[in-house]
Amino acid sequence: ELDVVFPSASTGFNVLQTFWASDLLTARWIWGKASYKGFFSHTTNTFPNLQHLHLRSCPRLQFVVPLYGLSFPSLKTLHIIHCGDLVHVFELNMDYPEEVTTLSVRFPKLTAIHLHDLPKLQKICEVKMVAPALESIKIRGCWNLHR
Repeated sequence: ELDVVFPSASTGFNVLQTFWASDLLTARWIWGKASYKGFFSHTTNTFPNLQHLHLRSCPRLQFVVPLYGLSFPSLKTLHIIHCGDLVHVFELNMDYPEEVTTLSVRFPKLTAIHLHDLPKLQKICEVKMVAPALESIKIRGCWNLHR
């Protein structure tokens, strides 16, 4: 009956380095979105130490991480498999400053993106992504992927 793995009021994720989840059959979100006015700014890094994000067999998952800043400075690998309802991986937070939508989110250490069997996925990130270290992209079964 798990709907959100980490509610929007959860804290302490600045030290998180690896997130790996599988078989979350009813979860719609990993991290919930909420109003964070004054708590985050557009210069804040989102999950500053997160290096690896792996999700497998989460069929109801709609999005993974709300964007609170313009950079995921440590993210190296993004692997998502068999998450049929996933539309976006990184989604804008509700209180995001309007000017941020014209900027890009930086992934300076991202080297691998593997996406498999995500038929509803439209975009990895709702805004433009910059990933200068990207070495490997594997995409299969992502029929609606636009960007």
